[in-house]
Amino acid sequence: MRKSIIAATVAGIFAFPALALANPINSGFETGDLTGWTSNGHSTVVSSFSAGSHGTVLPTEGKYFSVTTGHSPSEASYLVSSPFTVETGDKFSFGWFFLAGDYMPYNVYGGFVVTMLVNNTPILSDILSTVKAVDDFGFSGWQTEELTMKVGGNVSFSVYVAEATDSLFNSHFGLDNFQIIKDGEVQVPIVGTLPLVALGALSLFGFAARRKGEGFGDGSIVA
Repeated sequence: MRKSIIAATVAGIFAFPALALANPINSGFETGDLTGWTSNGHSTVVSSFSAGSHGTVLPTEGKYFSVTTGHSPSEASYLVSSPFTVETGDKFSFGWFFLAGDYMPYNVYGGFVVTMLVNNTPILSDILSTVKAVDDFGFSGWQTEELTMKVGGNVSFSVYVAEATDSLFNSHFGLDNFQIIKDGEVQVPIVGTLPLVALGALSLFGFAARRKGEGFGDGSIVA
């Protein structure tokens, strides 16, 4: 079941690079906005984030980080990097958090996808957290993920939040300090803008409507 959920999530990503660099543009969001990234309108860059009773979240480094907020059971909220080039053995490292705006059995989830752009094929993907994993309305805190590339090529990196059955309660996925590590050395982030063609939508399957209640509805994002 877990693998089928991941497959359904990554199948909707389509990305076509105009130019792939050695590092994603604005990988740490230090421009203070989404320069170099593409979203479907449910991601923002913030300097702090109110996680309700869990306190205020600050960046893992620098001044800014991104937050992607779930919005609909029929379409995942996603944030996609600019194209970049990796070689076999290169590593990715990034900080992330998941704030559950829901409770079981409504198991919202968030994760990442690395897509090979030559044929739009997901080559790395995982669900990093769920409502079940952090408990009802729970919070993971900042976590660090490190991935090793088994193949090389032009790729994109994306994160997403998939709502379980409706948009009544919204969960959130934070991302910061995305790094490419080559031969043990962290690559210098690229801050700027290059022309990119459109990055397509990430679509998910729909579910039945559900109930009324209370939760993290507005995200409480503080710029």
